[in-house]
Amino acid sequence: MQTCLKNQIKARLHKIYPGLMSKYNDNQPLFSNLWTSPTARGLIKSRLTATQVKRMTPEELIENLKNKGFPLTLRSARRIVQYFKRILTPKDEILEIEMDLLNRDLYLLETLEKELSLVEERMLEEVKRTDASFLLDKIKGLSDIMIASFAGVVGRIGNYRFGKEIFSKSGLSSKVNQSGERNIKGLSIRRVGSKVLRCILFKMAHSVKRHNPYFSLYYSYLIEEKGKLWKKAHIATANKLVRVMFAMLRDKAEFNPPTAKIDYLEMLFGQRRRRRQQERKKEKESCSPSPFFSHKGIRASERVPSPTG
Repeated sequence: MQTCLKNQIKARLHKIYPGLMSKYNDNQPLFSNLWTSPTARGLIKSRLTATQVKRMTPEELIENLKNKGFPLTLRSARRIVQYFKRILTPKDEILEIEMDLLNRDLYLLETLEKELSLVEERMLEEVKRTDASFLLDKIKGLSDIMIASFAGVVGRIGNYRFGKEIFSKSGLSSKVNQSGERNIKGLSIRRVGSKVLRCILFKMAHSVKRHNPYFSLYYSYLIEEKGKLWKKAHIATANKLVRVMFAMLRDKAEFNPPTAKIDYLEMLFGQRRRRRQQERKKEKESCSPSPFFSHKGIRASERVPSPTG
């Protein structure tokens, strides 16, 4: 529900404030994070259209938002006004209904966020009463909510003999097509088991892949050395994470990956990335277009002039 509302809000924002979050052509969005920025929410709740913001001075914008309970610094106000002067602005009459719907969606999102925070607090209280509490703050990249979600779906760790049983329960393991000497590999996942666990493991793998050096390098190793596609490598990372967590809970052991292997892989992949960056840079320099041609291959002198000159 939260994801659905966020996507709907972003779609309405594209209509009301065109280009607000666009990164096209190296454009820097006005807000780095739309959901954590109080200024972004204040701008939405102010119900100001892009045309109205354009006509305001930074001081008038500050006063307008202050009267509605959203304080704004002079620097932020100047940045907002300058940004809105560069974007295309639809007519205010068209945006009246969209602005009302946008505020209703934001109200629903904030109501849902309050409910989610209460549920997450309850989840954290409950997970501390289970064996899975041992995993809290143990693996970099896994939040306490992820651990609580994992524990809630998996249940008692004593019900499993091996980590692969938990992974099989998620339905992320590959299908089997084997008969006699025939053994076909590389098939899609089975999708049999807990859909919720499948979703949780996929998110957990994505998080450790970004924030944990051990799993990040393992993912890079599968991509670059084994030649796996990104999704297969992602699922394999989830499989490894499940086995690591199972072993930690079973043995009450700390997360202690081999640092020598991590250092070696960091050096190896770092050299390869730098080499690829240099090769791409050389390719761009060698393939730079002629100044006599536009990006579509038409001579600048042959372009049809604009009616406005």
